[in-house]
Amino acid sequence: MGLLSASAAASAASGQIDSFGASSTAVLAGESVELTAWFSVQTTAGSYTESSPEPDPAEGPQIWEVGRTVTASELLDSVSLSISAIGRELLLHPAAFPGAGFSDHWTISLPFTQPGLHYLELNGSWTSNTQQTTVTQVATRNCGTDDTGVFGCSPWDVQSTEQRIDFPSGGSFEARGIEIHVSALPVPEPARAGLWVLGLGAVLSVAGRRSSSHLSRRGYPALA
Repeated sequence: MGLLSASAAASAASGQIDSFGASSTAVLAGESVELTAWFSVQTTAGSYTESSPEPDPAEGPQIWEVGRTVTASELLDSVSLSISAIGRELLLHPAAFPGAGFSDHWTISLPFTQPGLHYLELNGSWTSNTQQTTVTQVATRNCGTDDTGVFGCSPWDVQSTEQRIDFPSGGSFEARGIEIHVSALPVPEPARAGLWVLGLGAVLSVAGRRSSSHLSRRGYPALA
């Protein structure tokens, strides 16, 4: 049985941005929007064993690659998220056990001052460290015919070797995006503004006449 590379046993962690949403996707200029992103990473841990059957006796020295056991444990080191269009970033160093899952969320409040369509793209990645141990067993023996003409083999002599490696691992989240529509503040039209001023003047004029009439009925001279 040929032995594979020790790193072949490790399976990479998986991660994703579960959701990316906004408190509102249509606002007026000057208003703020709350953005929330949920994300998760699942690391790996486990072991497996491979073995090969014992070979038939054959004349001379024999080598039997008995098998190997590979144990891998991945520890999450960091998680990062970024919204490049606005230069906002998040960096976490989770306290998670090897092979465990980790999930969290990121919430930020952003003001939008410029009218228009704003596209925000959320990207991210994670890093981890994998420790892998490979224990390999190899047996040897001699087979042959003795002086009496009887064929036989010596007992198998089994030797074990252990190899331990540490290597960085990680991956990237699939990007998620959202559009925010920002509208300009409404500006009164000149014609409407003029009508509003005329209406206000008429109201004040009527109020003044009523006040003058009220004073005359009480015996006070009317105001000019």
